[in-house]
Amino acid sequence: MTGAQGGRPGDWPLVSIVIVNDNHAQSTVACLESIEAHGAGGPPVEVIVVDNASAPDDVRFLSDHAAKHRILRLQEQRFFEARNVAADDARGEFLLFLRHDVRATPGWLLPLVSALRGDPACGVVGPKQLLPDGTIHEAGLLIDHDGSTVPRGRYQPGDDARFEQMRKVDQVSGAALMVRKAAFDAVRGFDLSYEPGGGEDAELCLRIGHAGFATRCVPTARVMLAAAPDEAIVPEVQRALLARRWSAYLSTGVHDASDPAGSSVPAAAPAVLDAPTAALFTPYSLTPGGGERYLLGMAEVLLRAGYSVWLVTPERWSSLRIAQLADSLSLSLRGLRLITHREAEDMSRFDLFVTMGNEVAPPIAPLGRRNLYYCQFPFPWPAEDLERRRTWSGNYQAIVMNSPFARDHMRQRLAAHGLPEQEIHVLYPPVALMQPAGPDEAPRAGGIVSVGRFFAGGHCKRQDMLIRAFRDLYASGVRTELHLVGSLRPEPPHRAYLAECQRLAEGLPVHFHLNASPQALARIYADASVYWHGAGYEVDATLEPERCEHFGISVVEAMSVGAIPIVVGNGGPSATVRHGVNGFCYDTQEQLVELTRTLLAKPAGELAGMRRLARERAQDFSEAAFASRWRDIAR
Repeated sequence: MTGAQGGRPGDWPLVSIVIVNDNHAQSTVACLESIEAHGAGGPPVEVIVVDNASAPDDVRFLSDHAAKHRILRLQEQRFFEARNVAADDARGEFLLFLRHDVRATPGWLLPLVSALRGDPACGVVGPKQLLPDGTIHEAGLLIDHDGSTVPRGRYQPGDDARFEQMRKVDQVSGAALMVRKAAFDAVRGFDLSYEPGGGEDAELCLRIGHAGFATRCVPTARVMLAAAPDEAIVPEVQRALLARRWSAYLSTGVHDASDPAGSSVPAAAPAVLDAPTAALFTPYSLTPGGGERYLLGMAEVLLRAGYSVWLVTPERWSSLRIAQLADSLSLSLRGLRLITHREAEDMSRFDLFVTMGNEVAPPIAPLGRRNLYYCQFPFPWPAEDLERRRTWSGNYQAIVMNSPFARDHMRQRLAAHGLPEQEIHVLYPPVALMQPAGPDEAPRAGGIVSVGRFFAGGHCKRQDMLIRAFRDLYASGVRTELHLVGSLRPEPPHRAYLAECQRLAEGLPVHFHLNASPQALARIYADASVYWHGAGYEVDATLEPERCEHFGISVVEAMSVGAIPIVVGNGGPSATVRHGVNGFCYDTQEQLVELTRTLLAKPAGELAGMRRLARERAQDFSEAAFASRWRDIAR
């Protein structure tokens, strides 16, 4: 579909159209057919279809009817990360994201391209969206101060003169959104903080606006929706995140100098000839967390040591995802390359290969000359799968664990499964130590803080119990605040767990900080008086050690600012904290409440010595200590 306009060679299309299919193959094919029907004489395009883990019958239908287009297949549902993956492959100057139920109309594309080409200060454009009855679904959107959106022109006649002029808006809908690829890359694409969906298109437009580019609705470009969609309501979690990040702009309409969304994507480092090679494999989703901070921290140290480093995953992730993770985890990953496991198997053997897993044996065969297995914790695993892995295990030269607690249980599991003893290195996680807001003797106004991902099951961080304990503390007359900080996984059980925690906190001064930036987290920590830890509560560590906290990065972060930690008396934190010296351990909710009540009743000066000892203990787990130890192990 190459038209006369655009002035680009056929191999370099001007517009890359991206459509994600998610078990809607028939609708996706209808969208493609409408693009083909109304593409003659328009700008040159390429079409990339991403199948987002659809059912087999849906995949077959798509393959049979869309074979002329590039189809990227993902085996695991990626929400809008699927769009970021396609953007990595896109060759166009402009990206056009379409939802499967959008239908092109005559002359729809050229006005969008002209708006971007004609105004270098314009970064995002969207068409007028019409419903099947010809009325307007939206002509751009405005965003209220609380993060809610207001569609312009909803249900008005399609030719209403009030909505016939191109105008600046806060946002255009992700159902049909065109953006300069350079601007999209610079702001790191669709933000993973909004998974599984809702608000990510608003965040994108606001980020690009902060970078100095306008968002405009172009009403002379029209698309039709196949059916009237359900009312799109941004989930409360995402709406609150949008309102918090962009409060200054949403209140004034003017972007301030600070960047609430972080920095731009770093340029890739050039390849170094004859550099040693290293690859790190993770079988898990790339979301901000302690395991990701650990593995990518390994990558950062190797990059600084002059290695060429690859991150290996079962299937594709986008480079934009890595840039977002690097920013979220305060890492410098310039030069890190992404490949799939299948691609890694076709490469020459790496000088160093690290596999990450959660079982007594590694999940894949080694691919290096020197092979290390980084096991977060040896969780129970089906015996039949373990037999398949048994032969791989002996080809790894050593195991890396993040704490003595994890190491000791790995030794027990190796013996229990009849696996040979292996050298086990303890490599404590890299902890970004922080600075307190004032001297140890000064009063702390920040109250109680707890940091941990919100998720149900496994070694849940038990924010629910902490809220119940806080209710008891508050009822006893102690007037303070509880700050709960953490990321949120997109799956429904974890979102339901967060909702339950929010319900438990009703009527209390409990503040939820979801997907807080490193800067926001540092501010929360800096003035904290007490740190609460709940993972492993009411768990028998001899029977279910996997449900305990294996190390406890956030405990050390809090100690580094002089917050006094009160931790569950099992797992890794109970070895970090010396009871009565640099913090306290507890076994029951009542003990947690009483220890906290006693601490907060003491004058600030009496706590200065314990705060100082907590800060000194935190130095044992610094990023510098991690880097030095990791370099020794990796040799």
